[in-house]
Amino acid sequence: MLQANVHGFNRRAGVRIGVVVIGALCAVAILATSASAATTLHFYDKSLSNTFTDPSGHPIGNVSTPPPAGSAINITAIGYAGDSKHHAKAPTASIHLACVVTTAPDAVCFAQVAIGGSMLLANQFTVSLASGNPFSTVKLNDGIGKFAHARGTVHTTPASKSNSNVTITYST
Repeated sequence: MLQANVHGFNRRAGVRIGVVVIGALCAVAILATSASAATTLHFYDKSLSNTFTDPSGHPIGNVSTPPPAGSAINITAIGYAGDSKHHAKAPTASIHLACVVTTAPDAVCFAQVAIGGSMLLANQFTVSLASGNPFSTVKLNDGIGKFAHARGTVHTTPASKSNSNVTITYST
């Protein structure tokens, strides 16, 4: 999840970009309420916390053995409209991901992306923690508010040390 540092913009260009981003967010809100056409959102995701614990709640560091069943992952982040190179100054989304290891290296996960008073959901999906980026593509299978009954995908690519670019494509 991600980091935010924009360089090389003059004030006037920053204002223009801000106006474009606000316009794009308004367009997304209008499209979301009119439903069925696919909508794509782009976020620069900045990591806030990332914990990996064993079944007793003790932190797990970098280990070469698979984690025991019952180990848990908890990740929180905030999303800025745009991408790692050009994004809004203020976050517009919050992200939470929780997983429990079932049979190492597999884990069952739940993820939520909150935008405004609504939420996109990825409920009960399985990942292999042995893969390089187990969360590179996650299927959305529900939503709340303007995202009710959403279906789609969340695609994540690394952007820096612990941050990423996130593309969400969904329809309701």
